[in-house]
Amino acid sequence: MVDSCLDLLYGFQTREGSFATLPSWWEAEAKKRNVPAPQDKPAVQVMTIHKSKGLEFEHVILPFGINYKSGGDAHWIDVDVHPELARLPITKSDKNAPLFEPELWSALENQSYFDWMNMAYVAMTRPVSGLHVFVDKEKPDELGKGLIAYLACDPEQGSYRSGEVVLPKISSQNEAVLPVAPKPGAFSPANLRMAQTAPRGWFDGHADGSKWGTALHQILQRNPASRAAALRRLYRTGAFSEHLHEGAAASINQLAQHPVLEDINDRGVIIYTERSIISKQDTARPDLLIKTGKKITVVDYKTGVQKPEHQEQLDRYIELLSTVFEDVDGTLLYL
Repeated sequence: MVDSCLDLLYGFQTREGSFATLPSWWEAEAKKRNVPAPQDKPAVQVMTIHKSKGLEFEHVILPFGINYKSGGDAHWIDVDVHPELARLPITKSDKNAPLFEPELWSALENQSYFDWMNMAYVAMTRPVSGLHVFVDKEKPDELGKGLIAYLACDPEQGSYRSGEVVLPKISSQNEAVLPVAPKPGAFSPANLRMAQTAPRGWFDGHADGSKWGTALHQILQRNPASRAAALRRLYRTGAFSEHLHEGAAASINQLAQHPVLEDINDRGVIIYTERSIISKQDTARPDLLIKTGKKITVVDYKTGVQKPEHQEQLDRYIELLSTVFEDVDGTLLYL
């Protein structure tokens, strides 16, 4: 929760926000944001039935009914109004039923009911251990009516239970992987921006190449003392699995031993991260500039396999900087 709030504030700050406009901005934005739950921690996830397709959970709660609605959508039907208006979009409703052919009306009714049945099926087949359905006993919806009739239960009883209670699995402390929280002041989470969602396979140890590169890229912009804390935060918030956390740590340690970066903390060395180089033709932004005395070294991080355009981009950076500095070279580092 705290990390998510800090991310929001950092985004507000980078858009030149001020203390005077912070209260109104926070009141508007806080209602639109979700707090990502760590993947290794039990938490309640609120989502629509459509979002739950293909997922499964230990317990599922349906707090609202899944009512059947047969109308609302517009359909193109043939009308005898004007030669140039052979078809018109007509909303399917009981009022407009006479405008529909009986066969078309029946087909649309069947399709609507099938869609409703499919939605109810998806909602009720997501749980592994328990399904909890709330039904308005005064005005039950279509699903509620069907459950009451099928289970032959009395709504006045207040509740109905079927099946055996499945207790949660208790894992030993040795099996649980507990991430280590960073020490206070070692790293500000507001300086690291991570996506709220992850692509397929991200938590299985098979991260998308662009997402993996972006994450390491952001961490490498930090000073070496705070990189470990940044990695721990990604793991702690669920953005990195244990496998990805170990792989990222190994990649960063390997890059830190590169000859170009080994003297980065020496006195007199000035570091610039993602500084814009503006020319008449375009604006370039290399990942890292290392200034040692009168020498400038351009470092650009890349992911995946080597491509000719990577070197062309690096040469462009060197060309632009050479108009200002006499001694300029560059290196490509692959993550």
